[in-house]
Amino acid sequence: MAEEEKRMTEKLLCGVDLGGTKLSVGLFTRSGESVAENKVTDHSELGNDGMVGRIADLVKELLEREGVGYSDIEGVGIGLAGHINAREGLIITTSNFPSPFRNYRFRDRLREHLETRIIVDNDANAQALGEYRFGAGQGRNDVVFMTVSTGVGAGVIVDGRLVRGHSGFAGEIGHTIVEPSSSIQCTCGNYGCLMALSGTISLTDRYRKYQDQGMKSILDEAEISAIDGMILEKGLHAGDEISRRLFTESAGYIGIGIYNMYQFINPQMVILGGGLMKLGEEFLGLIRDKFESMVQNMVHEELQIVTAGLGNRAGLIGAAALTLESP
Repeated sequence: MAEEEKRMTEKLLCGVDLGGTKLSVGLFTRSGESVAENKVTDHSELGNDGMVGRIADLVKELLEREGVGYSDIEGVGIGLAGHINAREGLIITTSNFPSPFRNYRFRDRLREHLETRIIVDNDANAQALGEYRFGAGQGRNDVVFMTVSTGVGAGVIVDGRLVRGHSGFAGEIGHTIVEPSSSIQCTCGNYGCLMALSGTISLTDRYRKYQDQGMKSILDEAEISAIDGMILEKGLHAGDEISRRLFTESAGYIGIGIYNMYQFINPQMVILGGGLMKLGEEFLGLIRDKFESMVQNMVHEELQIVTAGLGNRAGLIGAAALTLESP
């Protein structure tokens, strides 16, 4: 009974996970328990202001449905992929929407619709908070969350605090250079970025590079043109030698990224999430092996490298947890 009364008196956390293909809104208790959630997929073609309006409508609908007022929530936290200055509520740039956000004052625009505190931040930061508070990172003070999917990014927790950096871009490990002589160009314009060499965004270019070198493929042209984690896994099971090469290569570069992060941050734990981590235990094992081969005798206390405890829910729960932080 006391626990139920506590839930009734504590303010709820409201989160929004804004992705390229789905938009999720959720209400959670301060302990991370789901109260109510809603998900739509009809937002991606909206312009910037239309996207803000759609988010506001979904939040209002959810609050009204649950009988929750603005005074009953800590605010609304929004996580999305992009370069974001959380202190100013400013989206510098995004790349996963048909109408990208460019120097867009997202927080100010959403405040025109919602009468509550609003925090907007990078999705990797939100996921890091979700895992730190409610997932695999519970009980640790120094945690890095790395998302390995289309791109690669990280959220960094040091001494229990989210590290954002001067402009809010801390954790953009995907744009660190891990192979300066690489012929694979990243979306940022540079060559040899971790994101380009381990995420799915450049899998087609990397696949064709090995075809050009004479390696045999058993995938058809349509699959190669649209290769992602699922097609890569299909190639692995079918015995495709290029798929095996990319599988091993991606894991190795992620291991290098973790090694670099380890030297910069010295975390207790690195948590790996994102679509490519669905490739399973062998993939995770190769990542650990690469890290351990590089760190050698420099480890004082073992670094734990684990997969996300919240799975694909880390973004939504983490966005809600943003309301407990001060940008």
